Amino acid sequence: MFNQARQPNILIDNVSGGYSRGFADLAMGNAAKLAAYWPYVVAQHETGDIIQVDHMLGDGLVPTEDWYVQNLNITAYEGSSLCIVPTSSNFTEIKESKAYGVVYQKPNQGLAIHYPAFEPGTPDAVQLERVPETFPELYTFPPQTPMAAFAIPRGSNDNDSLVDIYLVIKSYTGKFAVWFSENSSSWREEFPAVFQEVDEDSDIACSTMAVTNMDWEGKEVPLERGEVRCYFQRNGIVVEVAFEGLIWTEVGVVPIP
Repeated sequence: MFNQARQPNILIDNVSGGYSRGFADLAMGNAAKLAAYWPYVVAQHETGDIIQVDHMLGDGLVPTEDWYVQNLNITAYEGSSLCIVPTSSNFTEIKESKAYGVVYQKPNQGLAIHYPAFEPGTPDAVQLERVPETFPELYTFPPQTPMAAFAIPRGSNDNDSLVDIYLVIKSYTGKFAVWFSENSSSWREEFPAVFQEVDEDSDIACSTMAVTNMDWEGKEVPLERGEVRCYFQRNGIVVEVAFEGLIWTEVGVVPIP
């Protein structure tokens, strides 16, 4: 774990000393996946439920040594891929207003996004001011299908800190499709050329730019519209591609010894 508040700032850490609720232990399920976007980590418990581990923050949203474990009361497909994606470009909202989504595969092999900021029964009109509509029920995906998610801000002058969410998911064709919802509209699907040649057993990872309420100079760092990078495998080699807001381009290969 890397934590600039500590010296030395690279330490081995765990949640065994944190505060927990709803679990006597943290045993993960078979083939359980893990996803993280600071200060949250999610994984699938052996019960099939998704658990969330929060890095507790103190005054000024400064990292502490404590962790908090909770059950999100979501049952996912066994071994489901998981993603965390911010629904705001502002870190204070991400932490204090729970402005993020947890993406998972449902037991029926459909896809869903859980938004902790909205309690069950929240009117759709309220949610659609901030996040996309429910993912279409009629679409299903291969069991434990690889997927990744990222977010980009809608505009540089957006005072509401709204973002657009993108999902990259492997379909039954074996290729990665990109699902996106701009301005909280309905979901759309496209098949960028960079994802058309993919190894059968390839996973996928995409980066969302980092945010924080205070960097080392004491300045806020909101989510920016920088290049998003994704990584997958083709012919046994890790390939890097970039999304610049409109088009996908292939950057090259990642040299791994």
